[in-house]
Amino acid sequence: MKITKLPIPDGEYCTDPEDIDDWQSELDRCDYGHQVVKIEYWYALGDYEGAGEATLTLDDGRTATFSLSHCSCYGPLDDMPRTYLAFGGGIAEGSDMELS
Repeated sequence: MKITKLPIPDGEYCTDPEDIDDWQSELDRCDYGHQVVKIEYWYALGDYEGAGEATLTLDDGRTATFSLSHCSCYGPLDDMPRTYLAFGGGIAEGSDMELS
């Protein structure tokens, strides 16, 4: 998996760049049915919050972009897509999820 840290966009209120070290532990909790091959992100800390954005790319070419912004109560990966549905796909292979 290739992980690329991008520069913080101009005008952001959070300006202290940070690495996200727990990508793998969070990915282990996800049910995509496909392998994540690329992550591109920027993330910065403020006083009591964080800001950022990430794009995950699966081995089938689908991508999902999500916010890394959070208050002090939650971490940057709280809104990370957890299933293949977040990538505009169907039910992940081997998933217990069902459409209703």
